[in-house]
Amino acid sequence: MITYLVIGIVFGFLVELSADHLKRIKSWPFPPSEDPYNMIMRILVVLLWPIGTIIFIHGFAKGYRK
Repeated sequence: MITYLVIGIVFGFLVELSADHLKRIKSWPFPPSEDPYNMIMRILVVLLWPIGTIIFIHGFAKGYRK
């Protein structure tokens, strides 16, 4: 159980770093008032990291192709 949460925290940290980087280079697709990545999403990423990993890789690949 602890390992699962630690992996989720590390994954959430990496997602947070990626989102922060995208916001700094102005490639974040949402205006700040409509940003869907809020505290509830952060908690869900930590708890449901396997699903979050799949979504992150899909979004990254889709954005990389553009």
